[in-house]
Amino acid sequence: MKKRILELILIIFMSISIFPSYVNAQDIENTEQTEQIDETSPEDTSSDTTIEFEEEPDTTIPEENEEETEIVEKEDEDIQKAQDDVELLIEQEKPILLMGLPNDEEENKENAVRTIMMYICGSDLETYSGSATYNIEQILNSQFPDDKVNIILMLGGSEQWYLDGKYLWDETGETQFEEVDPTYTTIWEVQSKDDNEYGKMLLIDGDGILGDGEDAKRNAPFYIYDQEEGDYAEDDSFEYERMHDPEVLRSFINFCVNNYPADKYDLVLWDHGGGPT
Repeated sequence: MKKRILELILIIFMSISIFPSYVNAQDIENTEQTEQIDETSPEDTSSDTTIEFEEEPDTTIPEENEEETEIVEKEDEDIQKAQDDVELLIEQEKPILLMGLPNDEEENKENAVRTIMMYICGSDLETYSGSATYNIEQILNSQFPDDKVNIILMLGGSEQWYLDGKYLWDETGETQFEEVDPTYTTIWEVQSKDDNEYGKMLLIDGDGILGDGEDAKRNAPFYIYDQEEGDYAEDDSFEYERMHDPEVLRSFINFCVNNYPADKYDLVLWDHGGGPT
């Protein structure tokens, strides 16, 4: 019995002495595991986790096509050139064709319904046979509302005109002319005959459209054939206002638009297949 008691005491003693060693061993093992975890990089700790990100849209600006770039640059140059041309015309006070725009004096005046512009280059048809006169007299023997319709004639390019003096008056309608002077191109306003036997032509400009007085240019008549020279003759000592010159036609149109504003405009080009046509 005594021996048994001693064995139990020995066992208890041995157990007490072994337990601290076991505890220390566990602490060491835990410490080593902690150090191993600390030494592991963030990449390693997240190696088992996959995170997917949405791809951002491509914001790179594509390179412009060289051909398209050249077209755009050409259009910009054309626009700038047009603007420069308009500014130059304004600086030089050149007439600009703006249909339907009245001048300052006519702003408060009610526009006519129609302005008919007749650009009559008499040529050989009027010089030799009075063909233009025949058509003009048809107008003078017609009736139309003067307050609604403007008929403006420009006469030039003929050696002579066959119009009767009974139709020809100054701008006031008080002084009568015997004939149309072919020295210069002339501008006339036609008045309806109304209750009269025939209408009137009022002379608005008698010394050409491009100049006045000393600056006026001569009417360039139908050329006369020189038998001796064997060619068509023209006096080079004068400056001429030629009916086939685009500047002359443009000036006539501008004159009518500025002085006879209307809702609509008609342009009649009368000649013998030459000139502006």
